[in-house]
Amino acid sequence: MRLILPNKMTNAKKILITTETLELFVVHRNASVFPQRTCGLCSTEQTMLTLDEAVILAAIGTRKLMSLIDGKVVHSVEASSGHLMVCQKSLRNYLKHKHKKEMNHE
Repeated sequence: MRLILPNKMTNAKKILITTETLELFVVHRNASVFPQRTCGLCSTEQTMLTLDEAVILAAIGTRKLMSLIDGKVVHSVEASSGHLMVCQKSLRNYLKHKHKKEMNHE
């Protein structure tokens, strides 16, 4: 093994610095922009979000959200246009449960 640093530098210490950041997104929209549709799993009329809005609100990746939808953890309906609409109530319930779980592990 060949040392890259000169011999007098072999006693140097390495320091790893990690940082944690928190981002908060606030989305203000007119209430008429949020479509109300019947969620098949909630069996009531709920506010529905587009896939992009749900990903931003939940701060998770699209694949993770699709996995939650496939597992029926988060509910969705397909709009007549073919777009996937995500049930805001089920997404909030997931986020609340996830937050409680994280708080219990600290």
